[in-house]
Amino acid sequence: MSVPVRIQNPGRKIWFDEMPEKLSEAADDYDITSDASWNDLDILSTHTEYEGLEVFAESGAIAGEDLTAPGVVHVTLNYGSKSDEGFATSESFPAIVHFTADPEKKTVEIVSLEIDTSSFYGDGDGDSPDIDDTSSA
Repeated sequence: MSVPVRIQNPGRKIWFDEMPEKLSEAADDYDITSDASWNDLDILSTHTEYEGLEVFAESGAIAGEDLTAPGVVHVTLNYGSKSDEGFATSESFPAIVHFTADPEKKTVEIVSLEIDTSSFYGDGDGDSPDIDDTSSA
């Protein structure tokens, strides 16, 4: 197993100056609803709306052949039906963005996301709390 190294490490020859901008453009173009991780967001409300994806290329890392960068997914969680007023709230969830980069062509493509929705559940592990998880003081 290889240890992650910052992408900006000159010995890796994967970094190019335009990478942050190209990764940001790839995030703008990425169809998150086709990603397997969308289900993790979609189940959080009656109607989850995707608002955007921020990716921090400067903090990216390479481990073996895998390129990753931290990111944040922004959504609006809507509750209730369209016939009533309902309730909407904006939420943001941390993500790991997996991507490919071609420094010769100066292109970047997002491959997949890992989205951490555990903060929604308040228990830190992403699972719904069990009845046994509650304790009296």
